[in-house]
Amino acid sequence: CHVDDGARDEDMMIAMLEMAWQTGTRLLCVTPHFGVRQLNGSDTLISDAYHQLCSYTAEHHPEMRVLLGNELRYREGCAAWLDAGRCKTLNWTDSVLVDFIASESRDTILNGLLALLNAGYRPILAHAERYPALKGDMDDFRFLIDKGVRIQVNADSIFGSWGLRAKHTARKLLMLRMASLVCSDAHDLEKRPPNIRDAFSWLEKHTSSEYTAYLTNQAKIAVGIKQQKS
Repeated sequence: CHVDDGARDEDMMIAMLEMAWQTGTRLLCVTPHFGVRQLNGSDTLISDAYHQLCSYTAEHHPEMRVLLGNELRYREGCAAWLDAGRCKTLNWTDSVLVDFIASESRDTILNGLLALLNAGYRPILAHAERYPALKGDMDDFRFLIDKGVRIQVNADSIFGSWGLRAKHTARKLLMLRMASLVCSDAHDLEKRPPNIRDAFSWLEKHTSSEYTAYLTNQAKIAVGIKQQKS
């Protein structure tokens, strides 16, 4: 089950799913990396792990939905990987979770997301609060949102797990209702656990129940479960 830098074996995979269930997760999209050479897992390994997880979930927690996608590491021309089906969109929709190397330039991030939009995909900027090049610039985020990019914030960033700058940016994006998704970005049971409850408790206290409902709805829309109302 050790696909990349997530669960190291089947036991940890099941323990992570149980923690996710116990802390309120009911929609889980597993997103192994694509385009990161040292982390890429084979299609067979990913498929086997995913089906093991689905089988366990169906037996023990049938109310939980477990879906598949990839987290695409952006590089020029990467839309061809999506077109060929080598890199998976989220649940086979047009939504693609995309990240960039930490040192990437502002122009590459902005232009890369626009390139994916022009290729017919709806990019979700993964852990948007963590890019130094964007410097928490709300004008850059507004520009991307206006173009159709969705902004995703990591739950643990709200509490400072990625430093003060990321914490400030994450909270500002949420307070301004600019983020469309809040996700656990879980990798293990301790340092990066699958706990979404604390983040949504913070959201209820500092934003509104309407915004938390919006985030839940947007997560469903992103993976094609619920259609946006006209």
